[in-house]
Amino acid sequence: MFKLTRIPALAVLFALGLLMLSQGPARAISVTASQDPIQVNKPVTFSIQAAAQQLNCTVEIAYGDGGGFEPVGTVDINGATLTATHVYDSPGSYTVRVRSATGCALTSPDPVSIQVEAISFQINRIELYFENNRPEITLQRNQRPPKLYAKIQFSGSGYLRGYWEVDGFRRYLVSRHLRVGPTEVFTYPQVPPLPTFEPGTHRVRFVITRPRMDIEFPTALYYVTAEEAVRKAEIALVRPEDQGTVAYAPVDFRWKEEPRAAVYLLELYSKGSGTRVYSAYSKDGSYRLKPEALQRHFTPGHAYRWQVIGFNERNQPVAQSTRATFSFAQEQAYLPGQILLVTEPTEQARRTLRQARQEYQFQLVDTFVVKTLGVQVSVFSTEEDIFSVIADLQGQAGVVLAQPNHVFQTFTEPLSDIQDVKDLLGIESLQTDLCGRGVTVGIVDTGVDLEHRDLSGAVAFSANCLPDSQYQAEIHGTAMAGLIGARRNGYGMSGLAPCCHILALRACRQMEESLAQGECYTSAIVRALDLGLDKGAEIINLCLGAGTSDELVSRLLYKGAQKGVLFVAPVGNRSDLRKISFPASHPGVLAVGGITEKGAMYPNDALCSKADLCAPCDHLLTTLPEGKHNFLSGTSLSSSVITGLLALSSERRSLSLHDLPDFNGDMRQWTKSLLEPNRSARE
Repeated sequence: MFKLTRIPALAVLFALGLLMLSQGPARAISVTASQDPIQVNKPVTFSIQAAAQQLNCTVEIAYGDGGGFEPVGTVDINGATLTATHVYDSPGSYTVRVRSATGCALTSPDPVSIQVEAISFQINRIELYFENNRPEITLQRNQRPPKLYAKIQFSGSGYLRGYWEVDGFRRYLVSRHLRVGPTEVFTYPQVPPLPTFEPGTHRVRFVITRPRMDIEFPTALYYVTAEEAVRKAEIALVRPEDQGTVAYAPVDFRWKEEPRAAVYLLELYSKGSGTRVYSAYSKDGSYRLKPEALQRHFTPGHAYRWQVIGFNERNQPVAQSTRATFSFAQEQAYLPGQILLVTEPTEQARRTLRQARQEYQFQLVDTFVVKTLGVQVSVFSTEEDIFSVIADLQGQAGVVLAQPNHVFQTFTEPLSDIQDVKDLLGIESLQTDLCGRGVTVGIVDTGVDLEHRDLSGAVAFSANCLPDSQYQAEIHGTAMAGLIGARRNGYGMSGLAPCCHILALRACRQMEESLAQGECYTSAIVRALDLGLDKGAEIINLCLGAGTSDELVSRLLYKGAQKGVLFVAPVGNRSDLRKISFPASHPGVLAVGGITEKGAMYPNDALCSKADLCAPCDHLLTTLPEGKHNFLSGTSLSSSVITGLLALSSERRSLSLHDLPDFNGDMRQWTKSLLEPNRSARE
């Protein structure tokens, strides 16, 4: 191997190129620019190699910067590789040409050329800042050094070399190849750390030696006081376990207490970005994440880091934990091991059921008839892969449908301030006597408190659609019923349609005693919808949702819409959602987003832009079990507001989706148009 090198002041990297020379049909010589990407201040290396054993062939290269052809060497009978390294003085476009110097016969033109482009590498801005986002900070003597960052803005790409300088002394060398811009952040290393043992003002610079910069580099200042920093003890984190996975639900954080600590600060960070997403104080060694914080700041399937800092009564940090990592599990999309088998009411279908139970060793969980569709639903559990079994069962004699038992969630958050929804909608100013008289509203939800004083006489029918638990009063269902149809009795509150008849259809179970969140399954929702349609519901409120559509539920929604039933459902509550939850995504369902008390779209602009309507969702007064009242928020509240308004309008005439006024973002105007007196009376 031979190597020839020229070294002027600047150098350049080149994109990969290939030149082919030939001497007869068996002769081939390749020339390659071996470095990528192109960049000023770096040499480029050309390799020349014979691909066949023939007579020697001497090669010359002209680099395109005015120097003419130069001999590189001879590619000999053994196929040796020649390497020539060249350096350019400035950026630009260059034509590199190669030719045979010994008269080797070439089938392609002689010389052969490739085009190469050179780009510059330039530092445009340097910014120094501590973890407080400022270029200065005050510390106590021997305090743990803060994080210090150098943010570099640059154009082009190249090797950056430099060093961190503290009080005029080089402390840490830096060398990094910068390829992707326009910014790069360097962090002052933890070892060796910034010295904090000497009181006074200290200066830190990030000095760049390559590319050469004739500038005054910026300075960061940290001032060390004479007061000694309190030595910190280590706090042991107990739960959740490091690297563990927890359910997407309010988490209990626990740690061992430090005797000197009067209060603890819990901090949670996104593992991906490293940004702090939530913090809270606690007086003891535990903290429970609030439901509203869970939904607003955390996402299922994502990982987070957490740490705890203990402070004494003088607000000095006296203890600190290391950071531990945990992940929220993905929200459960379906019940593991359960299959819904929908069959025709025929003898052939019954034979198929018997064969399936025997072949797959099914355990029967539940069975019921759906009158609306004229089918029977059997809920089976199995240890087999349910999707493989579903694929086998589809299309068998008498089988209408086979699917998972999907999981749905309700959408509310507990909050504490008050808004009067009637004032927000401007109903009182309309001076209407509508109250939803004679209108039947189905509420598919958790259990409604049938004994609540404000709901006395409102519930015309109630049913439990969860065969494995008894009917009970629960938060979410009671709250939706109160907002829609609480009676005018001079007691607590009245709903938007205080004369309507409510069908309380319990299809969801409350997950925890003090939380409104409920969980529902396909099998229970199908039972409830079938009952609601059978009992003559004109409007059905479905304040629940899932990330995936459900075929069996969809069929019932289509059937109900054909009968003129209005279905209302919220778009979802999570701020990271970009797709409307099911059943709100169904074409036969009115999809409702939220409007906060500040007029913002909830949970985000993207989701609300896809909704049919947006209604108030913040801090609305409603009923709770045991005769109580409270203020709740969430798109479930928005959905119930629309359901209540539809019940008012339906007192005059039966409605369909096509009868509704257009929504232009003004909820008061939409309400006025919906309830205008010139709508014809109900027959």
